[in-house]
Amino acid sequence: MSEDEKAADPSLESSRKEQLNLFPGFISISAGKDELNIAEFPIAALANRMNPEIKTITYQDEIQDAKTGQLMPRSLTITGSDLYGLPTSFDDEVILGLINLSRGQGFQSPSMNFNRHQVISVLGWSNDDYYYQRIKESVNRWLGVTLYYENAWRDKGSADWKTGGFHLIESVTWGKDGQPSEIIWGKEVFKSFTAGNLKALDLDLYRQLSTPTARRIYRFLDKRFFQRAKWKFDLNKFAFHKIGLSQTAYKDVAQLKRQMRPAIKQLEDAQVIMACPDSERFRKLGRGKWEIHFERFSKEKQPDLEMPVEEETELESKLVKYGVGRTVARRLLVEHGEARVRERLAWYECLEAKKKTGGIKSVPGYLVKSITDPEFAAPDGYKSPEELAREKAEKAAVAKKKALAKQLAEKSEKEREEAAEREMRAAEKVFNTLSEEQQAEIETVALKNCPFDAPRIRKMLVFTKVAEMLKKGDLNKG
Repeated sequence: MSEDEKAADPSLESSRKEQLNLFPGFISISAGKDELNIAEFPIAALANRMNPEIKTITYQDEIQDAKTGQLMPRSLTITGSDLYGLPTSFDDEVILGLINLSRGQGFQSPSMNFNRHQVISVLGWSNDDYYYQRIKESVNRWLGVTLYYENAWRDKGSADWKTGGFHLIESVTWGKDGQPSEIIWGKEVFKSFTAGNLKALDLDLYRQLSTPTARRIYRFLDKRFFQRAKWKFDLNKFAFHKIGLSQTAYKDVAQLKRQMRPAIKQLEDAQVIMACPDSERFRKLGRGKWEIHFERFSKEKQPDLEMPVEEETELESKLVKYGVGRTVARRLLVEHGEARVRERLAWYECLEAKKKTGGIKSVPGYLVKSITDPEFAAPDGYKSPEELAREKAEKAAVAKKKALAKQLAEKSEKEREEAAEREMRAAEKVFNTLSEEQQAEIETVALKNCPFDAPRIRKMLVFTKVAEMLKKGDLNKG
């Protein structure tokens, strides 16, 4: 903001002073937190300003589904309002600052009181009027932003990838005359906060990084490095769908490299990633196909191990769903194997299905004990998957046998009905060739004591008598 603009709005200076005086004991946060879903997909374009004509951006990738083993497409679509448009890198950082202020209040409520000086302190910005105004504009922008996740929002409680749309911030009330402002977090994101779907973030290091590109790469890699030390990505997917660079602004690999090199150098200097030459950082696989490689910084060179790409196995997800810590879940799988973990989970699910879990004080404790104790007894009535499969096969065989018997009976009955129908048609044909005297004689015998007047029934009785006489050879056509 220019000096002329500041002079045109003298309220900015007084507002800033009121903010500074509101929380005089506020201390900058060092040990921060980042929400895992927001660290995985960019929630804003990596730009200082957006084309006002563009109201929607989409980021997408694929991961291996732990349950099916198949590649599962994921996407995040971001839409902005006509008035404020789409969020930029500045707005992304404001959300990070607000998350850490809310965390400082213990995530006690979706409603959080704050002032703009606190946001500036958390993010390490200079204390001037420009940032006070931009923070207000940014929060107002988030009110009009909707995030649509397709298999891309991780629900920690169910350990599932969710599909749905929501706002990060539902409402804001701006304080006046030195009073704090208030935001109310969206239901879905606040649920993620309170479920502990967060990771540690070194805010001191984050504040040292001078570019939005370096900060965004740091947040993404810091999340991924928890799983393993080495990662490689398709260069275009990494730049456009994980970092949020503009696909229209960077049309070739050379431009992408030029944009990313300074950010990567900052991360090397900050000892976030291992330094390496361009030939190892960017590797060409074929025409127009490049990979980018990263290795977590270590004073000792890590062995070059290939690791699976999956983020989480099905069994690990189940253990976490029942309250077992992720680290403990992984240790149980390594030390006791998938077969035992799967069996013990089945034991608990058997009790759950029969509503007999009332005596279990701690579900995680039960699971850990049952897995680690080889003498732990299976619950009464439990049947192994093999037994259940055998019973299912036996029931299927019985059902198949019954179905076949029914099919044969129905076929036999149909054949009898068709034979009887043919017999009646033949008898009718013969009856029509007889003389009137013969017909009258047969009708007299066939309809003797017949209580029915319906012509159809009487005809049937007559033709039945004719068929009987033909079988016995008692009918002379003469």
